[in-house]
Amino acid sequence: MTRRNQRGFTLLEVLVALSILAVALGALIQSGGQSANTLSHLRDKTLAHWVASNKANELQLANAWPENRTQKGESEPADLEWHWQMAVHPTADRDLKRIEIEVRLNKESDSSLARVVTLLTRPTEKITQ
Repeated sequence: MTRRNQRGFTLLEVLVALSILAVALGALIQSGGQSANTLSHLRDKTLAHWVASNKANELQLANAWPENRTQKGESEPADLEWHWQMAVHPTADRDLKRIEIEVRLNKESDSSLARVVTLLTRPTEKITQ
């Protein structure tokens, strides 16, 4: 019996190629999932920072002198409920107060997604002419 030259792949070669392809696709899918998680976390951190910055700006625009205490509240930008905590502290300069604002997405969370610290100056009396 003579053996003819065969064209094509053997079953073993096909199985090895498919196993290599399966491993590569699994790694690609896992990488895509991690990228989606990272993107979601960065979006949440950005929105939390906006909430904290907006709260600091609201305080400055109110032109009021807040009491030294801690306040809590909620905001709802981007159709999500954000929980903020603002602590007002005195400084060595009696015309300045230190404001710390922390924002969480989950009310019971131990860690905040954003933290903004700013100084607030005592409002000046309005000058009328």
